[in-house]
Amino acid sequence: MDGGDLSPVVEFMVSQPGMIERVLAEHIPDAAGDCIGCGGQMRVKWKCVHYECAVLARDRRGRPRP
Repeated sequence: MDGGDLSPVVEFMVSQPGMIERVLAEHIPDAAGDCIGCGGQMRVKWKCVHYECAVLARDRRGRPRP
């Protein structure tokens, strides 16, 4: 993985039962627009990489493997 290729993370999420739903439920914005799931001290703006990967995984799960 070259730092920009998140496909291994997305594929891992697809393979783990319930992971996509947990990530989508936990990585949500707070009132300031920071990601709650990433922790308030880090001040990571939402939509974080975890959320984005979970969205890609959710979309990928609905498609057959190539």
